[in-house]
Amino acid sequence: MTITMLKAVSALEVLANKFPSHDSVFSVCLGSVSRRICSDNSSLSSRCLHATGALINVLGPKALPELPGIMGCVVRKSRDVPSVAAETKRIADRTTGSSNLKDNLSISILLTLEAIVDKLGGFLNPYLADILGLIVLHPLYVSTTEPKLKLKADVVRKLITDRIPVRLLLPPLLGIYSDAAKSGESSLSIVFEMLGNLVNSMDRSSIGAYYTKIFDLCLLALDLRRQHPASIRNIIIFEKNVLSATVTLTMKLTETMFRPPFIKSIEWSSSDVEDSEYTPGQTINRLISFYALVNKLAENHR
Repeated sequence: MTITMLKAVSALEVLANKFPSHDSVFSVCLGSVSRRICSDNSSLSSRCLHATGALINVLGPKALPELPGIMGCVVRKSRDVPSVAAETKRIADRTTGSSNLKDNLSISILLTLEAIVDKLGGFLNPYLADILGLIVLHPLYVSTTEPKLKLKADVVRKLITDRIPVRLLLPPLLGIYSDAAKSGESSLSIVFEMLGNLVNSMDRSSIGAYYTKIFDLCLLALDLRRQHPASIRNIIIFEKNVLSATVTLTMKLTETMFRPPFIKSIEWSSSDVEDSEYTPGQTINRLISFYALVNKLAENHR
């Protein structure tokens, strides 16, 4: 039965890719296929993810009625990914050269998310927290050494900043900072890389509405050099992305807009630290971050 379903779903994916104009037929199939994403069979789930992505690419906004169910299954399956590790090991031990089920399922999830973001980006507001949590915090997408998985995760993250409106994406992106800081420098690097890309695409009205919040978050992140939480092992890894996002923002500010946050950063760098665990010399770390920022600003504001 499972083999038959695999063949049927694979055939549907091929048909969707080859005959995209038959969208009325494919809209009938999307619900049935997407519901099987939640299957306990990893191979069937992975194939249904592929087919769902192909159908969404064909249907575009016509896939919207199925979006809540699709996102529910994608989020649930993303949480199940670590649980297939044991199955992967068992198959790898039994059969040399077997495909890695965990990586296949992970890439399939990203392929489906890519289609969802590309075709339905303006309708994702209820799901953005889950999507960002997946691609910013999930270890498989943050710290993977698998080239194909890393490349696809980078593509999806860039697509998110390109396709989803600033007014929808910015609040959850700023809001995930605390969890990213607990997760480590890799997650923080991703947050500020995405933030930099988003700022780069913002128009003048969006910059005027959000630049204060963005600058404040960048300043908060630069203070991690002083705080040095246990989750951060290498400050330099993420600090360069924080500096890059800050500079990208300042390049879009007028002189009048730029002056208050810059003065604030000067005051921040030399202010006394209000911290019960404060030790002499902690302010030096703020100065180090501040002069790194000034150096970057000098390089770009010539």
